[in-house]
Amino acid sequence: MEIESTDNLVHALLDIKRHVVGVSFLHSANAFESCSAKPIKYKMPYCVMVRSACNGHDIKASADNFGCMGAARALGFIEPGENYLSGKHGFGMGMFCNLETAARASSSTVLIDAPSYGVRLAPLARYDEASLVPDVVIVVASPFVAMRLVEGYNYAYGVNGGFSINGNQALCAELTAFPLQTGNMNLSLLCSGTRNNAKWTEDEIGIAFPGSKFRAVVEGVLATVNPLERDNKKAEIQGNLEQLGISHNIEYGKNYDTGLYTFGKVKK
Repeated sequence: MEIESTDNLVHALLDIKRHVVGVSFLHSANAFESCSAKPIKYKMPYCVMVRSACNGHDIKASADNFGCMGAARALGFIEPGENYLSGKHGFGMGMFCNLETAARASSSTVLIDAPSYGVRLAPLARYDEASLVPDVVIVVASPFVAMRLVEGYNYAYGVNGGFSINGNQALCAELTAFPLQTGNMNLSLLCSGTRNNAKWTEDEIGIAFPGSKFRAVVEGVLATVNPLERDNKKAEIQGNLEQLGISHNIEYGKNYDTGLYTFGKVKK
């Protein structure tokens, strides 16, 4: 396979409607100022920043730009207070049946433990152009796309049994803090807040990876086209790869489960 940008390759393999987003943390004022991304001038929720990058914008935000304190806490820009850690905050909002359950949810939510000055969010293609690797890669797409990316991850790294899905703090905790802190991928069903603020569609979910692992994941998706994709998808993928000048042997009429299933009446 010829070398191709990760962004071009993943879009050739998967029907992703939005831009794949790279997230990088900027650890000093100098790093923030030297970053070429466009600075955000107003406050906004972090998930809306991600949505902006999904729409093609290359942006950067400092701690002052965070319009959601839950995200600022998840990403290490502010420290979690006793009200959050004890579960009083979540329980008081009626999100949990009792204080103990709320406290357990808070303690199990992965937060970034190192402070940063700011964060850059940009389409992955912008990182490819500069030969940079983001800290985290976020994909918001269909469940089918998420399934194929999980299969690509499994191909490269084996089965990941450490998912953390809370239905809360989706873009900040589940899709940014978790992969950065643990080094593993994570799935998110998104959350009520981001679905309202960022206007994701009801059939979209999120999946994220440490930036250093994403290329291998995409190559895993390519490697599993023959056993896992069906002929109609294989034809689309072959055409997309040819447009990129990539030669890949596509096998039609055969999958990992060929001849495995039986349909019909049970003989008595």
